[in-house]
Amino acid sequence: MGKLSIAKMNKLKLFFIGELLKSSDSPYEKAKAEVNFNFSIFSFVAFTSVFIIALTICALPVTIPAGFSALFCLIHLFTLKFIKNVRVASIIFSILIFCILFGNMFFNINTFHLGGLLWIVVLVLFVTFNIGRTAGLLASLVSLLFFTLFILTKLPLNIVNALSFKPAIYYSLGFEVLIGLSIIFYLINVFIVTNKKVTNELQKSNESLENQNRIVLKQYDEKIIMLKEIHHRVKNNLQVINSMLRLQSDKIDDVNSKIVFSDAQNRILAMSFVHQRMYQSGNFLDVQFDKYIKELSEDIIKQHSVNHQIESVISSSITNIDVQKMVPLGLILNELISNSLKHGITSVGKITIDLTEENETLIFTYSDNGIGIKESLKKGFGMELIELLTEQLDGKLKISNQPSGGVLFQFVFIMN
Repeated sequence: MGKLSIAKMNKLKLFFIGELLKSSDSPYEKAKAEVNFNFSIFSFVAFTSVFIIALTICALPVTIPAGFSALFCLIHLFTLKFIKNVRVASIIFSILIFCILFGNMFFNINTFHLGGLLWIVVLVLFVTFNIGRTAGLLASLVSLLFFTLFILTKLPLNIVNALSFKPAIYYSLGFEVLIGLSIIFYLINVFIVTNKKVTNELQKSNESLENQNRIVLKQYDEKIIMLKEIHHRVKNNLQVINSMLRLQSDKIDDVNSKIVFSDAQNRILAMSFVHQRMYQSGNFLDVQFDKYIKELSEDIIKQHSVNHQIESVISSSITNIDVQKMVPLGLILNELISNSLKHGITSVGKITIDLTEENETLIFTYSDNGIGIKESLKKGFGMELIELLTEQLDGKLKISNQPSGGVLFQFVFIMN
């Protein structure tokens, strides 16, 4: 018999709130849906029983609020089913409870209403649990205001009339009080059980997230180590290639061939510096651009310092830059400095490098105080490489000879 009743209750639960339970991911929302269902079913059975008992023993004044209360419980169940929103259904049900509670107090003079305090407690607990603490506080204030008004205007007459009530009225009221107390204890128990259940669910969820975080962090550390090793190996391989080119160039007597090998070494050096920076910093998305530019410039100038005395002025308001832009920019800078030292500055000179960011664009300005750039050099391999790399970065390039002497390169690159 017990199993049959549970099966019927489960069928009713699926009918009224089955879709609501499936659509909600929050354990707290699911608990509220179940509480609303259980509350309405229990109250419907209880008020229907009061209605039948009151009708049987001819306690007619009690049948009206009991009948309406049972009807409102049914309305609440169907509201849950069709609206599928616990908060909205609870607001509608709370308004109905309020109307039947105080409508009965003020207009039904043939029954005793001091037990209305119990139903105010039920109303406040229900509103607080389903709608929120602020709504619960508002319900408390409004209910106490109406109950105070009832005490001042209706209670004295109600007490006088109570002396002439039939015993059946008191029996029905006694049963109503038992129902009210039962609902109050049920709601308090629901508060405790639901909070404990939600706390346990949250604790399990937090533990699961912590375990996932530990796994992700472990995988992240492993990938960082792997990427560092890759960049370290790439840097070493580039240095090996650089060394092989240097050894090969030492065996060549032709000056022009030596220059070609030297240019290739500098380009490899520019790429090697990027991988070195990523390996040392551990940041594989952005590299410290200002330090990279400074070190690369100093290293290229140092290689030509035998025949040149060069002053370099480097200013950069950009600290980090996307690594995909780093290698092309490094190669461009290598070509610019190499061209200045080979074709622009004869012995003593100055190189100025300025990098700024304006409106999500990188403005890269390079200049020297040499003899300027000849038209024949604009068609050389170095310039072709600069133009190709600028195009690769979706940039714009403007070249001009300065009136005071020297060449000026102005690049504009989109940062994103």
